[in-house]
Amino acid sequence: MFSICSRCMVTFHGNHRKALPLIQLINNVATHQKSVNESGSLEPVPDLEYLLDKSNLKTIRENIQNRKGVGDIDLLHRVFETYKLQPDNSAVLEKLQNVALMIPNKSSPDTIIGKVPKVVKEYGQIQEGTKCQSFEQVCRNQGLLKFQSLSTSPLVLGSRSYMLLGDLARLERALVRWTLDKLIAKGWSYVSVPDLLPENLINACGFVTTGRQNQIYKLRHDQGGHCLAGTSEMSMAGLYAGRSMPDNKPIKMCTYSQCFRAEEAKNRVDKGFYRLHQFTKVEMFAVCAPTESEGLLQEIVDIQCELFSELELCYKLLEMPSEELGAAAYKKYDVEAWLHHLGHWGEISSASNCTDYQARRLSILTDDKQFAHTVNGTGCAVPRLLMAIIEQNQASNGYIKVPECLQPYLKLQHLRPNKDISSRLHFVRSRQSKYF
Repeated sequence: MFSICSRCMVTFHGNHRKALPLIQLINNVATHQKSVNESGSLEPVPDLEYLLDKSNLKTIRENIQNRKGVGDIDLLHRVFETYKLQPDNSAVLEKLQNVALMIPNKSSPDTIIGKVPKVVKEYGQIQEGTKCQSFEQVCRNQGLLKFQSLSTSPLVLGSRSYMLLGDLARLERALVRWTLDKLIAKGWSYVSVPDLLPENLINACGFVTTGRQNQIYKLRHDQGGHCLAGTSEMSMAGLYAGRSMPDNKPIKMCTYSQCFRAEEAKNRVDKGFYRLHQFTKVEMFAVCAPTESEGLLQEIVDIQCELFSELELCYKLLEMPSEELGAAAYKKYDVEAWLHHLGHWGEISSASNCTDYQARRLSILTDDKQFAHTVNGTGCAVPRLLMAIIEQNQASNGYIKVPECLQPYLKLQHLRPNKDISSRLHFVRSRQSKYF
């Protein structure tokens, strides 16, 4: 699996003894991995040949700095010096692996350094001077949404919880069904995934589960370390953990699921419907040979643009800069839609090529025993798409036009006000109830 060259040999300088060649040190790691895998779990395999090659030090340092300083390559090399002296010390070996796994993925050579993305494509025109009510105002006025008022209900608790009612709930279902129908017709296989995942799977996908900044919900009394999934990408990646691709043919999957994220509201936009703790999302995920991941990323981006164009949205496609790549992405694109009432763009989807970052941590192999590549992308993040559709399709008479592609699913051209009495009920706090 590894191709070793002459510069991978190392020597001790103190007593002039030859140290173990790097290939043998890597084999020690592989042996440790095999013993762990045979016990029923999967052990990640960092790319030690690349990370421990001193000729790559400058490139790796710059990459870490450009991606917000995650990981410490110099610490890795110091631990490696210790490991060369103590190759049988399992504690040092474990530390070597842990430090190596904190190093982020490589970045594409054409990735922009910094914070500002590159605009690749724009679709539609912003209607300057258009008077528009916010998504929340429109939906509340028409009895289609229960949002912050849920916190006063004895039955539905928690900040940023919401309920969609009437035609808005039907519009959510139509969005999901239409998106999945489009993806399945394009050869993406539908799978149903769990919302509850082991913590080590989430870590292997490049998501942080510890520290104050993490966005993962953990089960407090669960002894097995289970968490609520922040995206179905995690579940679909876990489906192929410890497996090989048959015949090296790309595996393309799609699903819809609930996503749970413990994100904090940082500004006035985040405090509204834009950023929620739970939402519905359609996701695409692919496993492929290393030579095919760039093409699959472009396929996903093309699908996203086709979907949003058919929804008649004003949007722009962005190639994301180094500081927005996270730990796993080699290359990433975002799509942003215009939100009228805020007067700025808001993210509605993303797509990432993670190359072998996740595959190394989940032992996903090609048929010829190379580490596979994984690629993922949003098909439909329901709440933000609802915001964009409602705000970009308001008529002067107050009607909300349904995009033509969704009309066969809804059997409607416009959303109707909800006349159900439940949309007009208000919860009243009782002074006597023991539950409040």
